[in-house]
Amino acid sequence: MFDNGMGLDLHARTEHMPDKHTSFVSNAALRIGNDILEVVADGTYIINGVKSVALPASIGGKIVTKKEKETCKGPEEHRKCWTSISYEVDLGDEHNFYLKVAADMVHVFVKGFNKFEGSVGVMGNYPSSMHQGRFARDGVTFLNDHDRFAEEWQVLDSEPKLFLGPRFPQHPDRCIPALKAERKLLESEDTILRNAAKEACSHVRGQKLDFCVDDIIATGNFDLAFTIYDDEI
Repeated sequence: MFDNGMGLDLHARTEHMPDKHTSFVSNAALRIGNDILEVVADGTYIINGVKSVALPASIGGKIVTKKEKETCKGPEEHRKCWTSISYEVDLGDEHNFYLKVAADMVHVFVKGFNKFEGSVGVMGNYPSSMHQGRFARDGVTFLNDHDRFAEEWQVLDSEPKLFLGPRFPQHPDRCIPALKAERKLLESEDTILRNAAKEACSHVRGQKLDFCVDDIIATGNFDLAFTIYDDEI
């Protein structure tokens, strides 16, 4: 019921990492009313089927802007820099969607509260008082298993397709879950990796610190600490 019935959908398309044990968001598509913004992990964007539309633009009457940012760390002789791109959709009243491209992935940030009342999906239900909103489509059944929960919210063949083109698998074909990783690191190696991840994420505060460390351990990508878990969106 977003914006007096205009409606809002957000779809995420994932790909497996090379090791097939983890996955990342390769595309994200946001629909407001009859307009669709799609952002791809290579930094390109598409509005209503047209690539690289001049920005600022609008979807559903909401302004879309683009911001590029360079983050650099380390002394001059060993300085390393990363670039990130953020597409911001201003929903008004300090509510925003950010589709951010960094570390060769798409990351979705949502800012705001009351405009998202009644939201459901793989991101959880809002508002949610239990189980972090991990409910099935019936709104009652709690799904603790990650694969079952993700499969539950696969876009159905009866639902709108927001991405510019199809990609296997599409419902009714089932999602392809990641392989179950086997713990092969020695305890000493695991400790070294975790400590290195904690050091990279040392600027992060609160619950995001655990997310930052876990993401680096899962992907081996330390760039995440300085592009996704930086001070700004």
